[in-house]
Amino acid sequence: MLTTKLIKWKLKWKKGRFMNKLIITLLFILHPFAMFSEVISEVRVTGNIRASSEFIIRTSRIQQGKEFTDLMASDAIKSLYQEDIFQDISLDTNYISPGSLEVVIEVMEYPTLDSFHLQGVNSIKESDLRNWISQGSTDTLYVSQWIDAPFRGRTVTPRKLMLWENFIYGVYKKQGFVGTEVSIQVGEPNFNGEVQVFVSVKEGKKITIAQINFIGNNSIPRRDLRYQINNREWGFYGWEGFRKIYMTGLFRRGLFNQDKFENEDISLIEKYYHNHGFPDARVDSTDYLFNSDSILLKIDVFIHEGDKKYFGITEIQGNQFFSVEFLEKYLSYSSGDLYRIDDVNNSLQNLSTIYADSGMIYAQIIPREEKTDSLVNITWEISEGPRVKVRLVDIMGNFRTRDKVIRRQVTMMPGDYFSISKFYLTVQNVYNLGFFENVIPDVQRVMDSSITDSTAYVDLLLEVIEARSGQIKGGATYSQGGGVGAYAAFSIPNLLGRGETFELEFDINSQMWNFNVGYSEPWVFDTPWSLGGRLYATTYDMDYYKYRKLGGQISASRPYHIPSYLRFYTSYTIERVEVEVFDIENTSDYIRSQDGVNYLSELGLSVIRDSRDRYFNTTKGSYFLLRTNIAGGFLQGDINLREHLGEARWYFPIYEKKVNSFIPTNALMLRTRMGVISDVYSNEIGDVPIYRLYRLGGTGQWGLRGYDDFSIGVVEEGEIIGGSTAMLFNAEYSIHLNEAMTLLFFGDMGNTWRDPYQVDFENGLGDLYKGAGAGFRMKIPMMGIIGIDYAYGFSSQEWVPHIQFGVSF
Repeated sequence: MLTTKLIKWKLKWKKGRFMNKLIITLLFILHPFAMFSEVISEVRVTGNIRASSEFIIRTSRIQQGKEFTDLMASDAIKSLYQEDIFQDISLDTNYISPGSLEVVIEVMEYPTLDSFHLQGVNSIKESDLRNWISQGSTDTLYVSQWIDAPFRGRTVTPRKLMLWENFIYGVYKKQGFVGTEVSIQVGEPNFNGEVQVFVSVKEGKKITIAQINFIGNNSIPRRDLRYQINNREWGFYGWEGFRKIYMTGLFRRGLFNQDKFENEDISLIEKYYHNHGFPDARVDSTDYLFNSDSILLKIDVFIHEGDKKYFGITEIQGNQFFSVEFLEKYLSYSSGDLYRIDDVNNSLQNLSTIYADSGMIYAQIIPREEKTDSLVNITWEISEGPRVKVRLVDIMGNFRTRDKVIRRQVTMMPGDYFSISKFYLTVQNVYNLGFFENVIPDVQRVMDSSITDSTAYVDLLLEVIEARSGQIKGGATYSQGGGVGAYAAFSIPNLLGRGETFELEFDINSQMWNFNVGYSEPWVFDTPWSLGGRLYATTYDMDYYKYRKLGGQISASRPYHIPSYLRFYTSYTIERVEVEVFDIENTSDYIRSQDGVNYLSELGLSVIRDSRDRYFNTTKGSYFLLRTNIAGGFLQGDINLREHLGEARWYFPIYEKKVNSFIPTNALMLRTRMGVISDVYSNEIGDVPIYRLYRLGGTGQWGLRGYDDFSIGVVEEGEIIGGSTAMLFNAEYSIHLNEAMTLLFFGDMGNTWRDPYQVDFENGLGDLYKGAGAGFRMKIPMMGIIGIDYAYGFSSQEWVPHIQFGVSF
């Protein structure tokens, strides 16, 4: 092999140095004869310790047999530097033979981390600080900056040292420390190329806010302004500070957080002014005045209020699809109203939603404000853009579930005009199937030259992550009435990938045992009709009687239309019921009449409107139920009854958790349930089975917390038989700690009556039993929902615990 060196050049690329890039370019220009006609015959790596030669050659993309060019050399160096493990890279070429070169890649690796030492960390737990750094992200501290965690074996680069230093400084700043200094030193590499990193922290001080003064606030009092911001003076909260009490306790420490004050509080002050008629208000400056020990702080906030203004003339321009009169209905303000920036933003949101619901998702809406001495005239400039149609709906990630099961829930078909509300409904419908852990939606604009018409198109993408298809449950249960028990359940949702569900369940405790097997098909023969059936056997011990049921039920339902929150149901139930009265001689005639065996033939009709966003941790939407049950008469059987049930639930989002907020989602639920059951031939109890009468207390559909299970009902001969009429009212304030845990505060009230004519509210709510308390819910995979409530019954004047797990509430 000819080893005479014809020409040798060396390239060194230092990050961030323009001169080196220029040198490389000049070298390639000055030696075209040496670089544009030589073929690579061999590639060799030198200087590498931990990185393998194969990895370096593969990353550089320099391959034997290819012509060596200036672009190849430049790309190789860039690619190797992007790996962030080399601090110096050189390329050498050696002449091998005419037209043949050897390329030598010489590298110098960054050292790797041997150990990471923290010095001077006293006010913050070192373990907490290390844990935050080890997570590799500052998301815990609400900073959108990613860092490479300092684990042993990671490369130590100047960029990483800077990120670690800034991260630790940011931790102290977020914790309210002022004047913190952080420095990093790197030790000498050992024989393995490993270094020790020493982080020295000179902790600042936590400053207490002694006073916050607002200067220039002539129209809005200081009290109103200081309750808008996060940084507060030390002392006690007043009633208007309830929100702060809820989050931090009665006594406020008044610790100064400079980051929050400068990045959040000033904006909150300005926004408060903008929502009270001062659109030009701004915070001009702030002064920080420390005491001699630099521990107490007085803050002066200088405010420019500007003139108070009202909404003036409104004009809408550029609209063609909608009329001006139609669009004006969706403005959140009227001429003459006090100016509020939230009204402008809400109006913008409303108008954008209207256009997006009509397919014009690219519409641009800009409010142009013209201010006079006392008025703000707004011109809404609208560029509607094309009306967008759906080209296709693409479903990904469904390995078990068939496409058609998901497509049934899609509310827009190819060729339909796009609607943002229908798109959100589609995502909600697919998620509520219960077959998927997550649904990831996307809308992509179609850029296809083959489309010749002027219509714009989008593709709807639904990526699903399938949940486990089968569940086997087993374990212990507890309820106040039944005590400790056991249960076992086997369910296969989405049985054959077509949406069917098969369930087999058995549970037993000291009060009851139950066996149930069921099957349901959501789309019979690919129609929106659903069909299901179940067989069951139940035994239940009450205070003075026992009943056993053996029966079956078939049910069918269909939505009003697709898409729709409204659904109609019908069911037919047939069962054999045996009632055994324990002390039959010392009971009333009605109770004695219940003893024996009877057959029930019952038809049920119901309509449900369900717009809840989810079934657990619900935050918004509503649920309405109307149901009628008829037994006996033309249906035959021994039992004659008619029953009317109604239920309504409303969910209100009080606070929705924000990405960078530690405050969890809060929601309010209001619920009412009413029922009337009577003999089919009269309005009285008559032959209504005793086990169908309403008894309140405990948990469940007729639960009234603060009282024992089934303890509220009409009393006859000293025994609680229940009532033919019942009313129940519930209010729950829930704090959703995360997707699986919820804290709630509740109030319940209700009662039962022998017949509806006895319901009397002339004395207000005095006829209702009332209870209030707090509870906790946890959703556990393979077990269901665990619930613990502790409630006070105002009528019984007792605290009663309610514990239930293994089944859903």
